[in-house]
Amino acid sequence: MGDLIVLQNISEERGTVVIDSISGQVLNDKIPSTTDTPLLRVLPDGYMTVRESKDEDSDDKILTYELREFNGDLKREIVISTDVTRGSLNNFLVLEDSLLKIRMVEENEEQDMAVLPWDGTEDLRVPLPIEVDTTGIPSIARADREVGPSTFLASPGAIILREFPGNKVSQRTVGMK
Repeated sequence: MGDLIVLQNISEERGTVVIDSISGQVLNDKIPSTTDTPLLRVLPDGYMTVRESKDEDSDDKILTYELREFNGDLKREIVISTDVTRGSLNNFLVLEDSLLKIRMVEENEEQDMAVLPWDGTEDLRVPLPIEVDTTGIPSIARADREVGPSTFLASPGAIILREFPGNKVSQRTVGMK
């Protein structure tokens, strides 16, 4: 498979088209995106969505992150409390074994990242040596540009994250193993 050409229609219910750039094959022409299950990312071998629900026993909010193949089949999912992720639609990185999610924190809290294993084992917290603050950005698309695929990425043996310090001027890039 070659690179993917993605026409993501941000209008709800219209779907997203994914085409293999080498063969010209349409891999999917109707990836759904709704208010209840927004499309978060198109990946080389499928796509990721998130769904919010309530725990019937405790009434807590629950998020279900789903990795799907282009034909719609479910590959993996993580079911987690919104208290763990603190924001569901942006600031994440999909890895083979886990989903990394930068947690939005209050002003006096230390910034960290949740490591959410796809196999359902216990999640971990990793303190971040930089600030990533997208709370003042009203647009999810802009927040994804600031802390998204080109600024939060995997490299062999580590991840790379660019600082987004809100309204401050300096920006640093860090690598973490």
